[in-house]
Amino acid sequence: DQDGILDFFDEDDDGDGLFDWQDDDPLTPFRSPGDEEQDSVPGPGALAIVSILGAAAMLIPRRDE
Repeated sequence: DQDGILDFFDEDDDGDGLFDWQDDDPLTPFRSPGDEEQDSVPGPGALAIVSILGAAAMLIPRRDE
């Protein structure tokens, strides 16, 4: 967890302030219930729309003037 303590002597592997023997999941840092992570990948619907618009833009014939 890069806290400066050698892993052999580290009693708090995830850096949440709880000793590993008191922590239910000692390798996952504590998060409060409202701290959900947001995905950086857009949903499949957004990807489908962008793909359709891109394909349509490539298939539209260009005018030769």
